[in-house]
Order: sequence, then structure tokens, then C-alpha cells
Amino acid sequence: MTRKEPSGFSPEHIANFHRTQQIRRDLLKRLGDILEVWRDCTDKACQRGRSCKRSDAACLHGFMGALPDQDRRLAGYMIQNGAAGLSPDAALAQAQARVAAEIAQDGG
Repeated sequence: MTRKEPSGFSPEHIANFHRTQQIRRDLLKRLGDILEVWRDCTDKACQRGRSCKRSDAACLHGFMGALPDQDRRLAGYMIQNGAAGLSPDAALAQAQARVAAEIAQDGG
């Protein structure tokens, strides 16, 4: 079957999508390196290079999935606070206060 209607996406949109995907891969790899997920990796190349060698962020996803819920929330809030313009120390302090308040309110 042939396509009768042209795509709604221009070549610029498609190129931008591919650039965004590459930036996403690089960002996830860098985040994995910052968190040193390579320390628990079964791939010896990652351990020797002290950097994740995968491009799909599977190690980072596994690492984050293994964290307790409280730590995942803390990391998420820190990222949100940093994106809002807070300094790293202020982002951490505000995230810790928010998680502590949630624990006090919900009991976990």
C-alpha cells in the first residue's frame, strides 16, 4: 500500500528529533557515570573504563529500580529543584525536607 498523504513532519523536524535522541542518550550516560553505576555492572569493560559503555541506559534504569522508593524520590526532587535554578546544596536540602515531610505525612 502506498502512502497518499505526505508526512506532517519536515526534514528539520526529523533531524531535530534525532539530535534530541542523541542528547538524551548522552545525558543518561553522563548521569549513570555521575552515579557510578559502573561499579555494580557485570560488564568488565564498564568497570575498567569507570564509565557505562552501553547506549541504552539499561544499567541506569536497573540501578534506579534497585533503589528504595525514598531514595528515588529524593533524586527526582533534587533534579526538579536543580532545573528550577537552585544550587546543588539548596536542591538537596529542599528535596530532603520534602521527602521527610512526605514520610511524616504518609508514614513511608
